[in-house]
Amino acid sequence: MSGFFDKVKSYTKQAADQTSRAAKIAKIKMNMVSLNSEKDRNLKSIGQNVFSMVSETGGLDPEALRLACRDNVMQINQLNDKIQELENEIAAIQAGSTDTEVGEDEE
Repeated sequence: MSGFFDKVKSYTKQAADQTSRAAKIAKIKMNMVSLNSEKDRNLKSIGQNVFSMVSETGGLDPEALRLACRDNVMQINQLNDKIQELENEIAAIQAGSTDTEVGEDEE
């Protein structure tokens, strides 16, 4: 009878671990959605800069465009780095690493 309860205990622990990992992954994915939305806003801003420049001048001045979009490009690069970190965190969780913590400052 003891073996039966050990199996139940083992399955319960296993289910709890899987649920915990799934919850961590879901939270990380929500952070990724937020970061991707911010990235989309920056891409939209770049597109608006290009459109404005073409509308106003009839063409594109590469240097002026670079300056107009510099902050957006830097933010996109930072967002891509954060997204990659989160993808790596998900991979670590899926690989069964139990020491991975979901960062509270990733908003």
